Amino acid sequence: MKKSFLLILLLAWTGISLAQNNPYEIDDECYNYYSQADLLVGKPEFKDVNEQLLVTARQKGDTKAETLYYVEVLKDLIAHPVSPENDKAVDEAFETLKEVASKYGYAQYFYFSYQITQNYYHNSNRNYRALQLLKEMQELALKENSAYGLWGSVRYLASLYIAQNDYVSAKPYLLKAIKVYKETDDPTVKRQSPTRVYCDLADTYPIGSASVRVYLG
Repeated sequence: MKKSFLLILLLAWTGISLAQNNPYEIDDECYNYYSQADLLVGKPEFKDVNEQLLVTARQKGDTKAETLYYVEVLKDLIAHPVSPENDKAVDEAFETLKEVASKYGYAQYFYFSYQITQNYYHNSNRNYRALQLLKEMQELALKENSAYGLWGSVRYLASLYIAQNDYVSAKPYLLKAIKVYKETDDPTVKRQSPTRVYCDLADTYPIGSASVRVYLG
């Protein structure tokens, strides 16, 4: 009991917070800044709040909160109008986030950087660039044996083809997504619903086929 009390005093004196009462399991003060920054993405007030997140995260030694700062930088740039200058800024923020996430060991945010960056290019009708990013993401996920990275890459690849009404090309990726979901124990994957994947897969079969009933049943 005495040792525990002394440890708490020592942590308080050194400025390390024990409180992590938030879904991201980061320092609560950092979470407050993160939540504010996330609401301000794309707005002029964003930068100051997000910079405070970075300062606080470094003061607290919270590497996950620091990584989330770079996530927000990329999200904010993606919310800006498309231009050659913004493309360059997005690509640079994408590379920085990958580097930081890899350095601190946050695979989820490493692969998330691919997902949101390909969204930027897909939404501006540059599907070839989006496809390149997703293929790269898939290759890295296979190399690293990352269920989260593979789940994300094949789902987005399927969605990219479905958006072009190419269900033939989408089908193998949908089947792979279902296989990954069934076989993985990754909690980040399991927290997501496979319902959309099953519905999209049903659309790849001719109306009235037995397979449609199986995947909708």
